[in-house]
Amino acid sequence: FQAVFGPIREKRSVTANARLWLLHTAASEVTGYTPEEAHEEMLCAHLGYTEKERVSPWTGEVEMKRIPNKRSSTRDKKEFAKFMDFVEQFYGEKLGVWLEVAA
Repeated sequence: FQAVFGPIREKRSVTANARLWLLHTAASEVTGYTPEEAHEEMLCAHLGYTEKERVSPWTGEVEMKRIPNKRSSTRDKKEFAKFMDFVEQFYGEKLGVWLEVAA
């Protein structure tokens, strides 16, 4: 048995994750995207993406699919906070969507 130790990485909070999904849900009401699609778009916009060819299961045609380079679930607390700031600013400026700050 061998133990490997590395730096401690603080994970995002459940509250921060819930806030992110409330934002995606609010954005989906404006855009027509599902919250999951909005999440994927924000990941691609903030963390970059790779395009991959795939065959559409509906049309059978080859299409390009954007795949985020990183997932929000693997971000530490600091990186997740930067992603949240990006999402909140983007939705506020581009879509007029924001959440009230809890008092």
